[in-house]
Amino acid sequence: VLGALSEREVLESVLETGCDLLDAGGASFLPYDEFGQNLPTLMFGKVPVSALENWSNRLASPATRQVCKACKAMHAKTGCALLPEEISNPPDVLCFPIHSAGREAGIINYFFEQPAELSADQSQFMVSLLDFAGQAVEILRLRDQEMAALRYLQTATGPKSDISDLFKNLLENVQKALDTDFALLYIPGG
Repeated sequence: VLGALSEREVLESVLETGCDLLDAGGASFLPYDEFGQNLPTLMFGKVPVSALENWSNRLASPATRQVCKACKAMHAKTGCALLPEEISNPPDVLCFPIHSAGREAGIINYFFEQPAELSADQSQFMVSLLDFAGQAVEILRLRDQEMAALRYLQTATGPKSDISDLFKNLLENVQKALDTDFALLYIPGG
């Protein structure tokens, strides 16, 4: 996690570290999106090839995300929305929420072939790892916003361009800083 340069690298590191520590067969990250953006689901480890496409579609579906967000058990067995129906002997699942910038950003799921039991030390380590990862994601997002602001300032103070070029650069930088699909600038009377 310490060497990660992007949100994805932080989350992939958490998935891998958790699998190693907990002896899980695989892991996934389901992001919660409060702003209507389509966020990718990350997966790590063993997944049956026959179930991969259906499983990844299930993980990415808004219905699954809502079920996971409302779940209080954080330990799933047969019947869980995360488990592929195609598998005759479904795995056991342990779930851990991840927080960033004061809100729940998603849930990390670890999949086990055998029933999963965590020791108190493993549980505490996972909570600490996820707290650290959430802080790292928040710092990376702030860094990206600062970089976008600096790029904008650099273009706005340069000796070039007319007003339309400045507005174009402003919109591009706002779009990058807010990680949106588009940005629109409305100038009344203009």
